[in-house]
Amino acid sequence: MKKANPMNLHPFGIQFYKCHPVLTFSCIIKNVDSAPEILIEQYIEPEQERPRPLDMPSCLLKKKEWEALVEKKHIKRSDFTGKTLSQLQKMLGFIPAEWLDDIKLRDIVSVTQKKKYERK
Repeated sequence: MKKANPMNLHPFGIQFYKCHPVLTFSCIIKNVDSAPEILIEQYIEPEQERPRPLDMPSCLLKKKEWEALVEKKHIKRSDFTGKTLSQLQKMLGFIPAEWLDDIKLRDIVSVTQKKKYERK
């Protein structure tokens, strides 16, 4: 039986986008070192309806994940065949959130420690 190590969910990785995140707050902080000023770009009140999930930048996809989008008919095979990752990313800058369920989660790379960990 394989055992997965616990891991953090890193923002802006493929696993993050597969959770269908919603932008509820966004701001710009100006003059952070002198006279800070906060400009709120977006704030969604808790009782407000949530916007649609964020689309994922296509640069996060590997070739086999692009292939999955072709198999699910999101992308035409003729648009995919013979293209490099760079060409595919230029063709489609963002992957719609609705397509992300058609991409499998990546295997978690687990590192085995050779020596028992001891806090010093």
